[in-house]
Amino acid sequence: MENAEMAIAQRNWERAYLFLEDGLITENLANRERALALVKANPQVLVGAAATFNTDRLVRMIDANGLVAGPRQELKRLDMYRVVATPAAALQAEQNIAEAFAQVKSKRDLEEFRSSENLARIEREKADELARMEKAKADELARQAQTEKDREALLLRIAQAIPMAKVSCKDALECSKTFALTQIYIVENSKMKIQSANDTIIETFTPTDPRAIGVRATKIPRSGTTALISLEVFCSSPRAQADIYGCMSASVGVYEGFAPFIQRMLVK
Repeated sequence: MENAEMAIAQRNWERAYLFLEDGLITENLANRERALALVKANPQVLVGAAATFNTDRLVRMIDANGLVAGPRQELKRLDMYRVVATPAAALQAEQNIAEAFAQVKSKRDLEEFRSSENLARIEREKADELARMEKAKADELARQAQTEKDREALLLRIAQAIPMAKVSCKDALECSKTFALTQIYIVENSKMKIQSANDTIIETFTPTDPRAIGVRATKIPRSGTTALISLEVFCSSPRAQADIYGCMSASVGVYEGFAPFIQRMLVK
């Protein structure tokens, strides 16, 4: 309690709460009453308490303590927090713990996939094949005029491919694995770095090269624990008609390859 009082005197509310939280559920009645009295007398401590449940901090703690011990520790802390928190604040903390766990698990799943020899082989083959395809496309575009007939054919092809760039998952485990595979697919098919990745959206930065592509994947919950994952490809603002054609040419294969890639990887 002395440490908590010192932190309160220093107006370090987050640190003060961390020193107080064990006292909120202790069997020592005097210590429990003292902890509650300090919180009541210093409501700013509750602001510090909420800060200890922000998603970034929870991700760091769960990542450091592991996928079993980490969530268990934070849920124990949540029980302490419920003693002084409003129901809404406690619910937000619980949701943040779940979000942080999902982020750490997704990150570790991705690392596990990347560390496997099979995935390394697939990535090398895919990179070689993409390099060959890009060179072939560049050579072809340099040799041929972009006729209206070519553009119409490509428009038809991409219109057919976009609705097919969706996959369904039947339960939480399969959805988590499928979304992790989706992030791998995005990394392999776009030169842009990942800008945002959580349990509902994965998105790259917007390209600056008009013929480069960015990719966005969205997971939409459906009935029960099922979900639908859809892929969207985007480019930067075109500076010429050729840029539009180049963007479509680069996008169509990404749309067409998404569902087959997921299906192939899930059966391994």
